Amino acid sequence: VEAANIDTSNASLTDIFEGDEVYFDAAGATGTFSDENVGTGKTVTINGITLGGDDAANYTLSTPVTATGNITKKELTANVSGVSVTKEYDGTTAAGTVSGDATAETGIIGETVTVNVSAGEYADKNVGNDKSVTLTLSLSGDNAGNYTLSNTTATATASITPSSSITDATATAQTVVVGVGTFTEPTFTGATVDGVAETVEGTVTYTIDGTPNMSYEEAVSAIAEKTQVGSDVEVGYSFTSTNANYVDTAQTGTIIVTIVNIVFDIEDGAITV
Repeated sequence: VEAANIDTSNASLTDIFEGDEVYFDAAGATGTFSDENVGTGKTVTINGITLGGDDAANYTLSTPVTATGNITKKELTANVSGVSVTKEYDGTTAAGTVSGDATAETGIIGETVTVNVSAGEYADKNVGNDKSVTLTLSLSGDNAGNYTLSNTTATATASITPSSSITDATATAQTVVVGVGTFTEPTFTGATVDGVAETVEGTVTYTIDGTPNMSYEEAVSAIAEKTQVGSDVEVGYSFTSTNANYVDTAQTGTIIVTIVNIVFDIEDGAITV
């Protein structure tokens, strides 16, 4: 139970006969609250008040001497040096995951509080280290009602790491007109934001008939040399992201290209290929 700081500026004695000299001395007085918790209008029991003056011996203090008092919240400062925030790139500035703990010492034996931490949004969406995010802090626990934080917000170091979520959206079955060779290049997508998948840029090399590391132009030329209509050409590809927001691990796949004749459709004097 907490000791009270006693203010006697408005205290006085009653029931003193006129002409008697009696006063009270509170220099050594102590006050004790009924309990230790924050609140107003709490009962305080006061001990150590004495009477002085020429007529003091004719009087005695009624006991217990009580008053009312307030216990206000103790202010604490949270330490967030052990807190960091991180997430994998997702195409947004949305908050990352908090790791580590914030702490606040009460200075009172047996009383502890928990500092709750939530992270705010990033300033930008891109991969990087040493970014700053704002933390929102609050207290919880059995004793939290007796304390308040001097810093309800703080800044932490944050990072965004490259995403490994790359989807191969390539059309893997295609037809190519004999002698032309042009085919649709592989397509890769990443994070989906507002319902739209982000296109991931990168480099692609091709393998045809065992010849690796072909450019698109070289692959087109190789396919154009295939003259057997109805035959299939296996086009292997290897994609590596050049977008720093995604990992640069190679992704491979195969496109099956079927060689077809060009077809003309003549209708109403118009020719459609």
